[in-house]
Amino acid sequence: MPVSLSTGGADLRGLRRLAREYPAKVVRPAMVRTVNELTRNATVEARKQVRKERRLKARDIKNTFRIKKAVARDPNAVITALRIPIPLARYGPRQTKRGVTYNATGKRELWRPKPGHSKSFLVPKGAGKAGGHVFTRKPGSKRLPIEKAFGPPVWTRFAEEEVQKALNSLLDSRAEVVFDRNFRFYARRAGFLP
Repeated sequence: MPVSLSTGGADLRGLRRLAREYPAKVVRPAMVRTVNELTRNATVEARKQVRKERRLKARDIKNTFRIKKAVARDPNAVITALRIPIPLARYGPRQTKRGVTYNATGKRELWRPKPGHSKSFLVPKGAGKAGGHVFTRKPGSKRLPIEKAFGPPVWTRFAEEEVQKALNSLLDSRAEVVFDRNFRFYARRAGFLP
């Protein structure tokens, strides 16, 4: 199951009450645009928070996030961190006598294979499709005796309370400013404001 954050936590209902004197054709698009803008801002912040802990390229982090945008009938957006495994090759592995070391959090660690698997090994980079990836030997398997190794995933960092609090505080602090700007845009467009 993916880990997600909903923008329903931002105090947008209070902002809607401020704009009751205007018609829905002004308020509803402003709400949707505000929620989508806040979602984009929160996604960027989530990537920054994940990148503080995980030594990954921005592309690898970006590929694990999905956004469900807000629409007029459902003005609620959702940011989801999918449980996509990240290959250990993305964490800069190095072959040593003891096995393979990787750098996921800023210091090198020895990768521990699953119980029962033998020592891990790094396939050289020029060795075709599997080059640069880390594998372990599976016990008792004759047909496919190796298994690809995966490092720590992004969703575990996204699910941490510290990251969730940072994102919720960002949503709450920016909601009123962004809604005000979008509301003025749609009110001017409809001829309610000069």
